[in-house]
Amino acid sequence: MRQDKIVELGQGLRTAFINQNEQSNLAYKPQFISNNYKEGRKVISAIYPGKRKYL
Repeated sequence: MRQDKIVELGQGLRTAFINQNEQSNLAYKPQFISNNYKEGRKVISAIYPGKRKYL
């Protein structure tokens, strides 16, 4: 892994678990996902967003 990617990952983890006001790349920030059938959200869809036709 390149050094810049390691730094971005660290910033995302700090934002998620230590200080939510710290700026970081959304690609490296964990998200809370849950099933909510009333709103049409499914965990599997969040994990595999482009793979719906295979599921």
